[in-house]
Amino acid sequence: MPEPVILIADDQTHVIEALRLLLKGEGYRTESATSPAAVLASVESRNFDCILMDLNYARDTTSGAEGWICSRASNRWTRPRLLS
Repeated sequence: MPEPVILIADDQTHVIEALRLLLKGEGYRTESATSPAAVLASVESRNFDCILMDLNYARDTTSGAEGWICSRASNRWTRPRLLS
C-alpha cells in the first residue's frame, strides 16, 4: 500500500518543516506549497489524501476564503479535505 500523501500549504517555511517532520514520523509523505497559486497548481497536478492549509497567508491581505477556493477548484480532488 502506498504512503498517504499530504499537501502542507503555508507561507511560513518553519511551519511546513515542523509539520513535515511530524508527519514523516507517522509514515506520511508530504509536499508543500507556499502560496495560494502553488496550492492550486498542486491540486491540479495530483490527488492528495489530505490538505493542511493555512487560511490566512499574509496578514491583512487574504480573507481565508482563498484557501477554500483553492481546495475546491480542482475536479481531481475527490478525497476529504482538512483545512486548518
